[in-house]
Amino acid sequence: MLNLMFKDLRRLFATKGKLSHRIFTTLVKIISVAIFVAVESYIYYQVVSNISKFEGAVVAFSSLFLFVLSLIMVVMDLFQAEKLFFDEKDAFYLSKLPITKGKIVVSKLILLFFLHYGMTLVLVYPILVSYGIYKTAIPFYYILGLLYPLITFFFEGGIALALVYPFHRLKARLMKSPLTMFVISAALMAVFAIIYGWILNMFISLVANQGVNSFLTEESMGVLSAARKYFIIATYLVDTFFLNASRSLITAIFISLVAFVVGMVILLIFYGRRPAVHDSKKPAKPLSHKEHSPFFALVKKEALILFRDADGLFGYTGLLIVQPYLCYLVCFALNTLFTTGAIAYYMAMFPGFATVVLLFTYLFFVAVTSFGANDYLTREGNALRIGKTIPVSPWVQTAAKILTPFLASFLSLLVTVVVLMATGLLASTTGLLALAMAILFLSLLVLLQFREEMKRKTGAVTSR
Repeated sequence: MLNLMFKDLRRLFATKGKLSHRIFTTLVKIISVAIFVAVESYIYYQVVSNISKFEGAVVAFSSLFLFVLSLIMVVMDLFQAEKLFFDEKDAFYLSKLPITKGKIVVSKLILLFFLHYGMTLVLVYPILVSYGIYKTAIPFYYILGLLYPLITFFFEGGIALALVYPFHRLKARLMKSPLTMFVISAALMAVFAIIYGWILNMFISLVANQGVNSFLTEESMGVLSAARKYFIIATYLVDTFFLNASRSLITAIFISLVAFVVGMVILLIFYGRRPAVHDSKKPAKPLSHKEHSPFFALVKKEALILFRDADGLFGYTGLLIVQPYLCYLVCFALNTLFTTGAIAYYMAMFPGFATVVLLFTYLFFVAVTSFGANDYLTREGNALRIGKTIPVSPWVQTAAKILTPFLASFLSLLVTVVVLMATGLLASTTGLLALAMAILFLSLLVLLQFREEMKRKTGAVTSR
């Protein structure tokens, strides 16, 4: 059982690439989560402090806040469950082992529980702590809050288990249509970027005291209180942990167990089932051959590998799409902080400091995006050996591998700097300087990453 759990854990969180890339990626993820937790806790505490004058507003807003986090956890559980229960390579590997289906399912459920508990503890427990600080709760309240992820697992995990097989089938169909997959991923990344911008704007408004009371009115709080009953299961958990209502705890446990049982039944029905392969009788399309240079063909091949990958659509490709908007949001937020409140007084003593910070922010986005496509050799897998047999110079193949992600990243950063200049965050001269620095920085990163990739392949740097 433990061996199965450790196998799945390595499979879920194993990262490819060189050691420096793995360390950098891990640090970026940790910093991003830490910033998200700090921002959400600050927003929650400040909003609660502002709406405490309205009757029932604190409980209603807490229900909404936890309901949104519950939706996020359902999505995260859904992705994790799909990787755990419906991975074809893992299923083929397990079919060769003398292990019962029950042990496999139980081991994956236990791992899913621990993943859910850990993420809920990171994302939700700070909200419970913020409310405890606001209400000066007793120490037992903070201990009781550790049970929150346990209850939510059965509800949120149950919904994820009920949806995991339809999600798996939908994902398999979308993989056959790269264009549809690209459009959907771009739309999802755009939605996430808009939500991120809304949260960031609220955070800046709270910090700079700019019109935060425009949406914290008695009328809006009344609408929120009326809609509170629809925030299942957060409403019952807020009543339990914030208002000490034992009846709500019983209701929450009952709803959670029902959702989990339904999810388990649906999972067990479809677990291990393979989609039927239908032999379509569609007439074969006539082959059309267009002569291209070897370099053009190699660039096209690299682009297909880079942009058709499902993980890349929500990673490197998605970042390329939303990078201009995200960079603008962060730079706009920093500029607002530097030009309002007490910070503006200190910034007046260092007139060029704000511009330097914006430049480094821009370069940071360049680095984060470029690291998403630095697996020049490993992304081809066993097909890499074909490059040793085709009559094309290694220098031409290397140029094609480097040029494809470089051009994609360059176009994204070019749009980004144009957006920053058009919105007035960077002057024209500063924008051109930022573009020149970004090109130089990106070129250096690409060459260093490819050099490390070559070392790792030749054995100078091991992948362990």
